[in-house]
Amino acid sequence: MHLTQIPIRETNPSTLSHRAELVILVLITAIAAVLRLYQLDGLPPGDGYDVAQYGVDALQILGGARPVFLESNFGREVMFSYFVALVFLVTGPGAFGIHLASAVVGVATIPANFLVARELFYDDRQGALRALPLLVALLSAISYWHLNWSRVGLRVILVPLFASLIIYCLARGLRSQRKLWFGACGMLLGLSLYTYQAARLLPVLVAAAFVLHGVLRRRWTRQDSIHLLVTGALTVLVALPLWRYAQLHPGALTVRIRQASVVDTSLPLSEQVKTLAVQATSALLTYSVRGDTDPQFTIPGRPSLNPFLSAAFLLGIVLALWRFRRPPYLLLLAWLAIMTAPAMVADLAAMAKRSLGAFPAVMMLIALGLLVPLDALGRREEMNPGTRRLAILLGALLVAGVVYSGVRTYRDYFVIWAADPDLATHFQVDHQIIGRAIGAVPSTTPVWLSPYPPDQPVIQFHGGLLPELRGYNGRFCVPYASPTGDNGLTYFIVPGLQDHSLSALQELFPEGVTENGPLRPGSDRAYFQTFSVEPHAVALGVPDEAVTAWDIPIELMSYEVNESGLSPGSSLELNLTYRAVDDLALDYTAFVHLLGPPRPSDGSPLWAQSDSPPCGGSLPTHLWRAGDIVQDKIVLQLPADLTDGHYQLVTGFYTLPDVTRVTLADSSDDSWLLSEFLMDRP
Repeated sequence: MHLTQIPIRETNPSTLSHRAELVILVLITAIAAVLRLYQLDGLPPGDGYDVAQYGVDALQILGGARPVFLESNFGREVMFSYFVALVFLVTGPGAFGIHLASAVVGVATIPANFLVARELFYDDRQGALRALPLLVALLSAISYWHLNWSRVGLRVILVPLFASLIIYCLARGLRSQRKLWFGACGMLLGLSLYTYQAARLLPVLVAAAFVLHGVLRRRWTRQDSIHLLVTGALTVLVALPLWRYAQLHPGALTVRIRQASVVDTSLPLSEQVKTLAVQATSALLTYSVRGDTDPQFTIPGRPSLNPFLSAAFLLGIVLALWRFRRPPYLLLLAWLAIMTAPAMVADLAAMAKRSLGAFPAVMMLIALGLLVPLDALGRREEMNPGTRRLAILLGALLVAGVVYSGVRTYRDYFVIWAADPDLATHFQVDHQIIGRAIGAVPSTTPVWLSPYPPDQPVIQFHGGLLPELRGYNGRFCVPYASPTGDNGLTYFIVPGLQDHSLSALQELFPEGVTENGPLRPGSDRAYFQTFSVEPHAVALGVPDEAVTAWDIPIELMSYEVNESGLSPGSSLELNLTYRAVDDLALDYTAFVHLLGPPRPSDGSPLWAQSDSPPCGGSLPTHLWRAGDIVQDKIVLQLPADLTDGHYQLVTGFYTLPDVTRVTLADSSDDSWLLSEFLMDRP
């Protein structure tokens, strides 16, 4: 960014040779690599829901999928998932591969930050500012903020890398006036739209850079228009597949943005402004005062910057404001404001994550805050002893502050945060262990999992996308198929979650084998229990003939109603056993209604009801397959004002949202009578 068109110089005003500068940069990058790769196979200890989703994506990509955008998990850009797939080709699938992909991107950001700092301050590299690019790289390497997100395994880590490379190419183009650099800027800008939602503000940053370039020169030339056109054309060309996807899937790219926005347009404008102001203040405080509170990603409350870096950051902002008429400084302020904006307008996630696109600008502002005072002292014509001592003091303070920052980063991440006893829970290590065990089952063996959902990304990823994995909630039901065929059945049950299915399975299949999985640390409770049923086993006690059937492929095989101790305020327990005659394509809601005398309050005959997809909603009928048998447990809570009289207990199915009941197969009735009883209290 320059006020006038300056020809490229072959050498820079630096006491360091290019070779020496390169050697130092390599050493700094090595420091960054050590911090980002050290203990990466165990810290973080697992992946967790969001991280594992990229593993699922990568497995699907390796299996032949070629997505342009991913609608799962509220919509996600694809670049990081493709990169994880490439890493898996080397490491094999696993949490380590996802974290490694993230760490590699984090390491690559260090030289990228060096390049953009070197280019933006190309004409200011005199005095102490000669060290600015290397200092920016060093500060980036030891940054706790960047280290944290480099190791987690989320696509947001791509944003600071692309931000630096984009602005580097743009600044290089403005300095050299070569179209090649503007084309590179446009291509990178288009690619950045495949990284993370916050990157959608990078075109705004590039546009702002062009505007500032023209405003500070007080003229706009035909050449500037050509350069802007080249940048924009390449951006559009690269982003065209994403734009086409957005046209075919309206709203898909903005689901997460709409969900996370703190602005509720239904509220009065004053309330919207107040909410936005509170969120914006919180986002700004995240830098230096009050950090995020999610223990999965940071020490709760720990700001992105430590006190030393915070002081230099604030001083850098003041200096940039003081020198705002000079292009690099005003651009840094614009960069900071634009890329912090996502954290200012959105909730439901770490603000330090959403503002990560501002990371390179923050590092440069910190470097300015540390070097400009030294530079000012060095520019004095005469250095008296007092000035010399002050310069030495400031230099020593800079060195001590950098050492302090590096030591604190190591301590905060590898000692304090790593010692959190709940870290394994935050990263869902239990799901990972269960997923790996499921993945060890032969792919042709049907597997049932209770009560964790089978589409949970950690389980899916570590289970290897097992095609025969299905889920239910053993608190409410027991599913099985009888006979089970040539492959048998395997159940994975997580104990301690009110799951009642194991005892029921042991009664159904007396020859089945129960085994405990590995024990939880410091506990005698296993992560899971398995129940294995041999091929051709037959469940005991299941009638051959159905009691009734509906005009859908569902039969009622048997039912039990426990009417003992029936009284107002008590519970009525039922067990209904269904069989799927064929695969079902639709979801049906099962109902059990207690009908009796008109209620005194409203005249309705309905006294108690249970309306839910089967299995407490955990096994909707569209997942049923031909031959499935589901024992569903229903508990009706009877009202305390239940009056004397004649009652009927009926069941059936209906569709939503039209609430259209399904008729019985052999009559026009839309419900089946389960039981009748007389309430006659003395």
